[in-house]
Amino acid sequence: MLFRSALVSDAFGAGAPPVIRIGNSDIWMPFVEGRMAVLVPELWDDHTGFNRAVLARYTHSERGLRIGMMDFSIDNDDRNPGNWIVDPNDEAVPYDHGQATFLPFRNSRSYRPSYDPFLSAMTTPRLRQLPFAHWFRIQANLDALEPDFAARNRPEWYRNLKNNFGELRRRAKR
Repeated sequence: MLFRSALVSDAFGAGAPPVIRIGNSDIWMPFVEGRMAVLVPELWDDHTGFNRAVLARYTHSERGLRIGMMDFSIDNDDRNPGNWIVDPNDEAVPYDHGQATFLPFRNSRSYRPSYDPFLSAMTTPRLRQLPFAHWFRIQANLDALEPDFAARNRPEWYRNLKNNFGELRRRAKR
């Protein structure tokens, strides 16, 4: 799942590092410079958990929206503070997509707010702000992934990915 999810991250422009398969059960991912979100003190408030104003710098950025869209499309609601890094450019970098299920939207957990702050910040008004060219580019990038999913005998994952992305587009049109 990590390998497929990294390819999907590229399609969305979500910024996840590449995952390279080096054997039947071995993968490699490059080191990402920065700090895990859980280790960034300014992200935390002693009383309420996340410092929402600081968190919004990441979740409400363009990359944050792309991360939320990716997580929705792969049915990953585990983007907790241990699964993203704040890089030296003060950008969120997602990694560890191991909880992605590629389930269809109607069976998905990720269509409702979760402890994934990127999913929670992915609102319909924000989706509506994306220009048509953005949607078209992501669609073309996802189309290009079909042979990879087919080669790994995962056509149902690809179908669910595309349908979940279609749900995002429907939300943006409402």
